Amino acid sequence: MHTATDIPNIEPTEIIKGSTVKWNKSLSHYSATDGWTLTYAIRGVSVLDITAIANGADHSIVLSATQTAALYEGDHWWQSYATKGAERFDVGSGQINVKNDLAFIQAGQYDGRSHVKKVLDAIEATLEGRASTADLKVQINGRSVEHWTPEQLVFLHDKYRGHYAQEINANRISNGMRTKSKVYTRFTSV
Repeated sequence: MHTATDIPNIEPTEIIKGSTVKWNKSLSHYSATDGWTLTYAIRGVSVLDITAIANGADHSIVLSATQTAALYEGDHWWQSYATKGAERFDVGSGQINVKNDLAFIQAGQYDGRSHVKKVLDAIEATLEGRASTADLKVQINGRSVEHWTPEQLVFLHDKYRGHYAQEINANRISNGMRTKSKVYTRFTSV
């Protein structure tokens, strides 16, 4: 059970289908005690409109497990607006990525690798002569891996290896971990 201290005050950037999601919003100019209602319009591959519940002066937003289960996987955009009578003011916007709940996915039916990792794996498999049909069909700049020359693939391998290292570091940082990158500094006299 959530307490008031662990419910975030910002909109989520990621939702897992079938999970209840809560957040609070404080809007000093559009206080719930002054009669303002906060509404979120979520659009993407799914459509969802949600009206916040007054919680003192704040607005509490709750997406039920049933509501999030009905969302399709993928990117969605949200816009929030406060209304009172005939007045309406936009108060925020952003993006939410809806992800599948892995508990309901059968073995072998989910590939959680990023596009960068899929491309890197396909390039490595092709260069090593062990590429599957799926590997050969992976697209890089509109061309499948099978249509790149070995020299081009070596160049792309280095490029995508760098991109993948950046992804790993970004993930480590978002999880509060240190990166494996070295930071170089130079001291100069003034």
